[in-house]
Amino acid sequence: MVKQARQLVREGKLGTIRKIMVEYPQGWLSTLIENESPLAAWRTDPEKGD
Repeated sequence: MVKQARQLVREGKLGTIRKIMVEYPQGWLSTLIENESPLAAWRTDPEKGD
């Protein structure tokens, strides 16, 4: 999809791009992985992620 969007922009088929919104779903966040692996705790704890 990213490659297709880039091509559409390059070809001028989308007009002027004024705003871009994206999502990046993370499947591993559907479970409490930090309870299974202490090394993963920083991923969901802002204080440890600095």
